[in-house]
Amino acid sequence: AELPSGANLGMLREVPGAASRLVMQTQPSPTANAGVAFAQQPSVRLYDQFGNFCANNSSTVVSAARGLGSGILQGTTNVTAVAGLVTFANLSHNVATNITLTFSASGATGTNSSSIAISAAAADRLVFITQPGSSTYGSTLSAQPVLKTRDPFGNDSTVGLGASKLVSLAVSTGTGSLLGTTSLDIGTAAGN
Repeated sequence: AELPSGANLGMLREVPGAASRLVMQTQPSPTANAGVAFAQQPSVRLYDQFGNFCANNSSTVVSAARGLGSGILQGTTNVTAVAGLVTFANLSHNVATNITLTFSASGATGTNSSSIAISAAAADRLVFITQPGSSTYGSTLSAQPVLKTRDPFGNDSTVGLGASKLVSLAVSTGTGSLLGTTSLDIGTAAGN
């Protein structure tokens, strides 16, 4: 049977298909500090193969990972869509470097974030870059010690040092005393 010309078929409702493409809705903060959640967290939208927003999708799991750069992305990296939108809440990165984020989901084309510049956190420790070498009494150490200030995540950092910060070296085991310059200002005013 044929439909008569101009027949009314009622309301047709378009329903999006399966998620096939991820699109950035909100980019993460362009700058962040190591170990601190990004001030602006990323969000991703799901679209089907025809470009329809998948507002009916509350089951697709989207994974976030570090793309460019080094280190491992921190926080909850697997988030389930709610009405086609995936919103991350506590992503951070511990390595001071420039990174991007990649977002992926099974059966869908992924997407990438713009670049995020991660800065070191406040310096909270001294580390030997070069350990002091051995020596006989009255002679120069075979290797002169070299120290750096680092943050809790191992990044070189001068954040929070202040203009002047005196570091002194002393013998910790054995007898005798060090000869030569045993104190050095590592503060920011000293050019460090």
